Amino acid sequence: MGAAFGLGDRAAEYRVLLVLVVIQGFTWFLVLPLMPLYAQRLGAEPTVIGFLMAATAFIQVVLCIPGGLLVRRIGERGVFFVSFILGVAAACTYYLAPDYRMLFAGQLLFGAANAVFWPSLASYLGELGSTLKTGGGRLISFALGLNAVSYLAGPPLAGYLLEGVEPRYIFVVYCVMCLLGIERVRTLVRPSEPSAGADDLPGGTLTAQDGGLALFGLPTFRFVVIGTWFSFGTWAVLDTLFPLHVSALGYSASVLGLMLTLRSVVIVICRFAAAHIGERIGFHRTAIMALGVLAVSLISISLTDVPWILVLASSLAGTGPGFLPVSNVTLLSATLSSARRPVGMAINEVFVGTGRLMGSSVSGMLAATLGFGSAIGSVGFVLIAAAGLLAHLSGPFVRTPRSMMSRTEV
Repeated sequence: MGAAFGLGDRAAEYRVLLVLVVIQGFTWFLVLPLMPLYAQRLGAEPTVIGFLMAATAFIQVVLCIPGGLLVRRIGERGVFFVSFILGVAAACTYYLAPDYRMLFAGQLLFGAANAVFWPSLASYLGELGSTLKTGGGRLISFALGLNAVSYLAGPPLAGYLLEGVEPRYIFVVYCVMCLLGIERVRTLVRPSEPSAGADDLPGGTLTAQDGGLALFGLPTFRFVVIGTWFSFGTWAVLDTLFPLHVSALGYSASVLGLMLTLRSVVIVICRFAAAHIGERIGFHRTAIMALGVLAVSLISISLTDVPWILVLASSLAGTGPGFLPVSNVTLLSATLSSARRPVGMAINEVFVGTGRLMGSSVSGMLAATLGFGSAIGSVGFVLIAAAGLLAHLSGPFVRTPRSMMSRTEV
């Protein structure tokens, strides 16, 4: 598959990365979407569930920058090992949890595994894409699209196990997949070496401090991290409240799993289409469009209990997580130099974590005050304002979308 993108003798590395993104996507959507219902069965109240979901975001905020710097010390291959070992530890903690309190430890380990995985993957994909004349947009789109394909199996399996068999088997499957990930990382044929300490930066050696502060001077970087914060905050609210909202309307866990699967289908379609659409209308416009559709879907979810409308609105919510990751990684890969790319990706993951932390923390309180549906709808109106802000920030770029694929700002 890598040969089709012109990677030549590095195609084997790309194939291993594709396996890793499938494992990550499957396990993420196996565990996270139905965790609120599992915690509820163990006695957790809605506010506690909100903080439980926020635990993954909290550790993500704490570990993203160290994870990005760790890439520079031990390379992406070493960081992948760390990520899947943490996943095994999380699976064991979930399985042994006697009540919802111990789930907090599992959530912290789960968040840590994903916190170090994504900066490493994004940096690796960006490095492979930088070797291509096209800038790697389609290479990134295909990898993240395959990641979304793996979402399809997670929710139905988790819903089946949660409803009728043995809920803890979810975490046995999670552990097995992490062990498979460890085995696949071992087979990377040309592991990327840790990044050099300096490249074309005016000041010479790159540090976390000067690298991070300098990046915020880049318009594209500001655009990406602001959009990341609002979008992941919104998804955190949806991840926390949508299962509870559907349950309150009287639908079973299996029906919820089906709704999440349909949303995943939309995510898959958007991931594979993102590079093509971004090259035509610009990746900035693609991100703004995705936020707008996501906002409309949240408002629609809050206003109806009609089954087919609820299913349609839930499915359209997949446009956000479908288009935005591809747009963001492509923009950052085209904008950042090789030495700044790991730190830049890690800082973006910090905004992922803080967005999720904020969304998960306030979701329980919003639900307790407004109810599940109204809380989801209120976030939709906030997201409309965020899309307007990004439209304003993207002014210098929307006129020249293609140039972003071939220009490096730093």
